[in-house]
Amino acid sequence: MPTKPVFFWKWLADPECSKQAAFFVLYSVIATMAFSISLFEITSGIFIGLSLISFFRCKRWKILKDPMLLLVLIYATANLISLTQTDYLAASLRGEAKIMKQVLLFFSAFYIVDSESKFNKLIGCYTFVAIFVGLD
Repeated sequence: MPTKPVFFWKWLADPECSKQAAFFVLYSVIATMAFSISLFEITSGIFIGLSLISFFRCKRWKILKDPMLLLVLIYATANLISLTQTDYLAASLRGEAKIMKQVLLFFSAFYIVDSESKFNKLIGCYTFVAIFVGLD
């Protein structure tokens, strides 16, 4: 029985497909983190985008009740409040954008890595990259 090919638009339509695609993009995020800042920015943007698409399509809001996420939100809010105490608003807004990107990266990884098997696969990827960088 032949199977139908999965096109990119189906990844966007099916939350589990976009979640799986985001998990595979996470491998490239880990690998590019050690070698290229620009490739890391590109792959992390793709990763955040795919995981946000999956999150909003799934509508699993119970994940937002985790205490770790609350601490990250408090941190991000404190950074936004600190904007009121700055004389250099343009530079501070640029810093806030970088902080928000890191917060979104945390949320995305927290949402995508939801099982122990996925976590073990990522640890293996980290180990491979660390050994490769160490041999270089």
